[in-house]
Amino acid sequence: MSCAFQSGSASVYLEIQWWFLRGPEDLEPGAEGAGAQVELVPDRDPDNDGTKISTVKVQGNDISHKLQISKVRKKDEGLYECRVTDANYGELQEYKAQAYLRVAASGHARRMQAFEASPMWLQDTKPRKNAPSPESPSKVHNQQRANRL
Repeated sequence: MSCAFQSGSASVYLEIQWWFLRGPEDLEPGAEGAGAQVELVPDRDPDNDGTKISTVKVQGNDISHKLQISKVRKKDEGLYECRVTDANYGELQEYKAQAYLRVAASGHARRMQAFEASPMWLQDTKPRKNAPSPESPSKVHNQQRANRL
């Protein structure tokens, strides 16, 4: 699963974390079908929600991190969350995006498959400084993807 963040201005510090929040048995019925969500996170204690899987820290405007799970098993199914902390000279903003990982057994070899959605994009709502025009995250992603082909 991929998660990326674009800040509207040069940040002093950016941190991206992947968390496993809960498995399918802990979710309300129908909750896994809600899709990805992006929202500004109010002050809260992140250490009380789920299990932290990884952390990446950088300086600059943009950050991304791909969570890779090898040997996927049914117990890996559940709700994952990407959390981004943007620190900018005393101003601290937190963002999050959630994705549900569904694991299905294949009929022939009983092998497990994980279905991954497209990357989750988080973007600061402030316009980027020194940028000609703000672009939507999906447009930027599609341009980068086209450049790689």
